[in-house]
Amino acid sequence: PKDHPNRARQINTAGNILKERFSKMRARADLEEAIRVIRQAIKGTPEDYSYRAQFLSSLRNYL
Repeated sequence: PKDHPNRARQINTAGNILKERFSKMRARADLEEAIRVIRQAIKGTPEDYSYRAQFLSSLRNYL
């Protein structure tokens, strides 16, 4: 659900899985989707959220 407290972390995990698949399969669509979902995770978290820095780091690595 959109209001679940772990939603952003689960979205981040999905992004990490997509990035890993991109690393193995080289399908650009996987990388683009990873970037899209990690941005969604970041957008859905407050600035002081404990995992926000991790999400930002993931996005940096994807770009």
